Amino acid sequence: MNKRITIILGIMTMVIIGVGGKIYMDTWSKENNIPKNTDIYESEKTAVLAIKNTFSEIKSIEFSETIYNSTTDSYNMIVKMTTIEGSSVKFSIGFMNKDTELQDYGIENRDIQKEGETKSKVLVTYSNGVKGEI
Repeated sequence: MNKRITIILGIMTMVIIGVGGKIYMDTWSKENNIPKNTDIYESEKTAVLAIKNTFSEIKSIEFSETIYNSTTDSYNMIVKMTTIEGSSVKFSIGFMNKDTELQDYGIENRDIQKEGETKSKVLVTYSNGVKGEI
């Protein structure tokens, strides 16, 4: 009988520790403004519009990495952009959420990164693997 009580108390202790840890982690992530994957996905979708407003002749955009900076509430994204002619360039962009313009971007190849506006639809591959068209 004592073994049975010890086992039941052990299992109950583990469950309580597990639930308490889950509650603590959820509270900690909310307090520290850690974005969820959906926040990053939405920011990348908005960044596509800003990229289209900055560069002309874009055929596709691929996000390989997105990093959130909670201090500045901004994102640093590594982007591969392909033009209508098939030329590609990989560069970084700085983007603040809900902005329609890029904060900054690296110039890697001026022949490919032509300033202007892309009015046509662009194929997009997001950092989570989802593909779409904007």
